[in-house]
Amino acid sequence: MRALLTTAQRRTLAAVCDTLIPALKPPPGATESEQLFWQRNASDIGVPAEFENALVYIPEDRLRPLQLLLGILDKPGGAFLLTGRFRSYAALPFETRERMLQRWSVSRIGQLRQAFQSLKRLTQALFYSALDEVGNNPNWPVVGYSGPLDTKAATEEPFAPLVLQQSDVLIYDAVVVGSGAGGGVVAAELARTGKRVLVVEKGAALGTSDFTTRETEAFRDMYEMAGLLTTEDVGVTVLAGATLGGGTTINWTISFRTPEHVLEEWEREHGVTGIAGPEFQASLDAVCERISVNKDSSQQNPPNAALARGCAALGYQSGQIARNVSGCTASDCGWCCFGCVHAAKQGTYNTYLRDAVKAGADILVQCHIDKILIDNGAVYGVQGMVPGQNDIDHHVVVSAPIVVVAAGALHSPALLIRSGVPNTNIGCNLHLHPTTAARGEYDQPMEIWRGVMSSVYSDQFVNLDGRGYGAMIEVPAAHPGLLASALTWRSAWQFKAIMQRLALQASFIAITRDRDSGRVTVDKKGRPRLHYRLSRSDGEHLLVGLQQALRLHVAAGAREVETVHSDLQPYRIASGSTSDFEAYLEQVGRAGTGVNRLGVFSAHQMGTCRMGGRRNAAVVDPNCESWDVRNLFVTDAATFPTASGVNPMITIMAVAHRAAQFIKSRM
Repeated sequence: MRALLTTAQRRTLAAVCDTLIPALKPPPGATESEQLFWQRNASDIGVPAEFENALVYIPEDRLRPLQLLLGILDKPGGAFLLTGRFRSYAALPFETRERMLQRWSVSRIGQLRQAFQSLKRLTQALFYSALDEVGNNPNWPVVGYSGPLDTKAATEEPFAPLVLQQSDVLIYDAVVVGSGAGGGVVAAELARTGKRVLVVEKGAALGTSDFTTRETEAFRDMYEMAGLLTTEDVGVTVLAGATLGGGTTINWTISFRTPEHVLEEWEREHGVTGIAGPEFQASLDAVCERISVNKDSSQQNPPNAALARGCAALGYQSGQIARNVSGCTASDCGWCCFGCVHAAKQGTYNTYLRDAVKAGADILVQCHIDKILIDNGAVYGVQGMVPGQNDIDHHVVVSAPIVVVAAGALHSPALLIRSGVPNTNIGCNLHLHPTTAARGEYDQPMEIWRGVMSSVYSDQFVNLDGRGYGAMIEVPAAHPGLLASALTWRSAWQFKAIMQRLALQASFIAITRDRDSGRVTVDKKGRPRLHYRLSRSDGEHLLVGLQQALRLHVAAGAREVETVHSDLQPYRIASGSTSDFEAYLEQVGRAGTGVNRLGVFSAHQMGTCRMGGRRNAAVVDPNCESWDVRNLFVTDAATFPTASGVNPMITIMAVAHRAAQFIKSRM
């Protein structure tokens, strides 16, 4: 691996990491393992080196500002401008270095807040998730984390993907780019016609025997950009699947049907003819049956029980979440955001892709499709690249009269743009379901990482504007690295103290149905870039959801609550009194949703190739066919005319199922 940092930059990075996570004097009464935890700094477990290794996933132009900053801080003159001391950052006393990071975290200068978040998130994530030579992390015992599952993986028949030994031309009746919720369904439906179908996936074919349930390995192997993907301003952390089965392999199994008011909006306002009628309901029924959507395995772990308890105390609407599982073992659940080792999760990996292969389809993995082949207004295939041995890539052309793009709402528009599809709507209307978290600390263990990940929801606030826009409240699945990247850092001591109590923490998340949108563009190498800012209206809805999530924690019995604002202290319930809690909620509202002031996340990307009844406002028609290129279809979340307002997996699958019935008429 080529060096991405100079010696000077590396020296500054190590100093920053050891300022965020220094060796500190243990608090009185600390056990031996706790003393080691407090006395351990980031460098002691190789965090700076792991940080540099992770930079390989960052595009070069996004990396340059960080390289420049680290270089400036290594020079006394440069450090003087930011610290007032004519010494390199690494040579400054710890207290001075810490004060500088504290100022950056709440600075009025957006670039400084961005720099702080870029450094803080990855440093903390690595300190609590990086592995030693035996696959453990020395901080896990102190934070109360048991580590990866010690269980034998379920036995299953592995897929046998195509293996290319050289560049080649492949001939099929249809090629499907992407294997997740959209691609998997379409592939199975088309393969059942007896035609030759090829599924192309840029991720690897990992199965249950490959799932280690270790956080760092899972993010590296199964998530887009190893979990480091963000919007251009770093304001939204974006989690997306990049493995066989796509997001259905690593999601939380939440299986909401599309709300009727959303379907009515899509038909009435966007011209998606028939989507509000029985035909689409039949597709919803079909996919729910195939992936075993049920509530039989939706047991409540402590955080979900707390949400249910809070809703009951406040009289808020709540419900049990249906999940696409079969034979789920709740005691070992919680790790399947890293792949389900029991094969209980019924994503496309265990359902539709197996159906497709059984019907004769082939699968080609680790293949990046860079272009759709178009001639005279119609598709005739795709071209891409597969890595070979000795760093020699194999070029592949797939000749096919039907091309189905289901690469997700980030990569589908990027592929269409690279291919020259002439529609100015491509990449527009990016919706992210912006999400933020409310932390609640309880007197009893919560272990947010153990048990059914999400089994309770509240839809009390999903219609804040009378038009179906607002915030859903759910419980997330999270492990120490992701939690450490999200929680607020105000000082080195404060952060270690809160991480030591991690097992007592629960999180409720507010998931906003965003009315307004951003855009996906491509850089010089054709990679997707995400441009997104919360609008005032969506930000207000997000804050309402956050305030209510805090209220639910208090009603459920939390002793301390906190947002993920950089400049807001936690609220601690003193002697059972909450007399000033309303004033705290007003503070939360005033703190706002400023970029890199409030932690915002997205696990749902939608809308960048929207379907609709008019070409001037859409990329594909109501059958998911391109308005501009015959026999080119898009069948994933990119087709959504608006944000779905609920976890989108079932909606994606139903859209793909419905489109597949039309595509069959072209084969």
